[in-house]
Amino acid sequence: RGLVGSEMCIRDSMNPVESQIFAWVLHFRQLSYKLDYRENQTGVQRLKNIQEDIKTGKFKQAYLLYGEEAYLKQQYKRNLVKALNPDDDTMNFTRYEGKGIDVRELLSLCDTMPFFAERRVVLLEDTGFFKNKCEELADYMKALPDYLYLVFCESEVDKRSRMYKAVKACGSIGEFKQQDEKTLMRWAAGILGKNGRRITQRAVSYTHLRAHETSLHL
Repeated sequence: RGLVGSEMCIRDSMNPVESQIFAWVLHFRQLSYKLDYRENQTGVQRLKNIQEDIKTGKFKQAYLLYGEEAYLKQQYKRNLVKALNPDDDTMNFTRYEGKGIDVRELLSLCDTMPFFAERRVVLLEDTGFFKNKCEELADYMKALPDYLYLVFCESEVDKRSRMYKAVKACGSIGEFKQQDEKTLMRWAAGILGKNGRRITQRAVSYTHLRAHETSLHL
């Protein structure tokens, strides 16, 4: 896949070796999540199920994407929203961000049928609904209108919350864990070793930091 935005800016500032390692770090993150989800299935829909929904166009009515790994989380969010709203229909797409959302206003919007379209898509980011109580929305999600699709993108989640259980009951959940530097070091060293090269801890730290900076700018 091509690089865009902040990724391209960061790659332009690197020498060829740093650029290659940076690409490997991002690639390793994607591979590591696939491995994580093969090993840990309890209570969480695998990411490949979300990918399959995007590919087939057969969507769940609610999605929760959460965790510390911003890069992949934002990537999945963009791909999911684009698939749900391929024509960038602003009339039937609404985005909320931050705590303090007026839940009654949100529910009123959700009850409004889409205009000349099959779906109403609502993206909600860092709402705090999965850490603090949001009883009205949790109750509402027991019977969502068939035209409504909700995408939650959160940094913090309490798996005991009613909202988490509500999304789990009617949709898909993806957790994005940050990969530690030691794991990245072992992986990069193994790849370079096969090609007769070496990598220092400093180089991995540098590229890991650059990858994290990319995440923050997405």
